[in-house]
Amino acid sequence: MNTDHDLRRALTLARIALAFGRVDRVTRHEDGVRPETDSDHTVMLTVLACAYAAQHAPHLNLGKIAQYAAVHDLVEAYAGDVLSLGMSADTRHLKEIREHEALKRIASEFAHLPWIAATIFEYEQLASEEARY
Repeated sequence: MNTDHDLRRALTLARIALAFGRVDRVTRHEDGVRPETDSDHTVMLTVLACAYAAQHAPHLNLGKIAQYAAVHDLVEAYAGDVLSLGMSADTRHLKEIREHEALKRIASEFAHLPWIAATIFEYEQLASEEARY
């Protein structure tokens, strides 16, 4: 095992996770002023999704739901966030292109950690009941 190589890879993953946390979403916190970040959104969604699935859909795998919630917007670390409500067809198309390119970049940069891109892809394809939930 090459410890320096593994450390560099871990730091690269940490950088994208931290960059993800600096993406301001269009939505605001309760104060109506401070923007919600992608990290805020992801933590909130993960907790809500798992808690409500446990209560209302106990047949679902909570671990998978948590995994999908954890990475569902990770492409925004590279693509940014776009308000999807009421967007035009052209804006939606550009968003899809940017996010597809971001997913390709993630898959390439983290080819040694295929779970990341595979989980995002499964989520985007709604490949399971947990992804659809």
